[in-house]
Amino acid sequence: ELETAGTTLESLLREAGGGGAVDIVDCTAFVTNSSDVEIERLRDWFYKLTGFVPRSNDACENEIPPGVLTLIRENMEHRKANNEKPSKMGHLPSSFKLRCTAVLNSSVAQGKRELREQIKRRKIGANPEKLPDTRKKVAEVDTKDKDSEIRGLVAGDFVFLAGVSAHQRNASDALDRIESALGLSNTSRMDLMVNCLYFGTDIRGVEDYFKGFYAAFNLAFPPPPSRGEFSELSAPFGCKSCSSTVKCIAAIQS
Repeated sequence: ELETAGTTLESLLREAGGGGAVDIVDCTAFVTNSSDVEIERLRDWFYKLTGFVPRSNDACENEIPPGVLTLIRENMEHRKANNEKPSKMGHLPSSFKLRCTAVLNSSVAQGKRELREQIKRRKIGANPEKLPDTRKKVAEVDTKDKDSEIRGLVAGDFVFLAGVSAHQRNASDALDRIESALGLSNTSRMDLMVNCLYFGTDIRGVEDYFKGFYAAFNLAFPPPPSRGEFSELSAPFGCKSCSSTVKCIAAIQS
């Protein structure tokens, strides 16, 4: 299934005039099989598909960082109660669905392609200073919970952030962590946010998201970005007590 999905993504992006999966900067995976083994397989597949990790002990030095991946668990009990079946998305397998963003023919993708070929041909050493700055990682937020790391990358004029788990019903704690991450990384600001998506466990919580969103973006950091809500999903991976996942994209600051 993973090989089929990879081939499909590669073909679609090449047909669109891009360089293939190397152009992918951000993906959200809606997963129906949530076993730890399958999740790790999905992560490994995605990172190898969109980046380049040599099989050596110094992989971190020769690595081309992959795209940003957010995992969302579908609520199979909710599907069964409503007589729903996992749907297919194009030619992708029904055990997971992908929603991806790619930046075609960008300097990011071009740098990755060139570096990938150089590494394969062994024309450069393992010195990380020789690697082009194709991607930037958003600074980690120093918190004590398991979800303290916020991954992100800069591609083109935007900062793509991975999903952040929220404990509070209005998801304001997730927005606070996103604000901190953008500030620490010096990549963007909350008033430059262009889109936020909410993935929640209960449709009754949508009104709470509106309140948290309004306080953050209508009052504190206007103008508000576009937004979307997905409900009746399972709790975020690694946080059974969390009520939602918030995933945002911001414009880079000049």
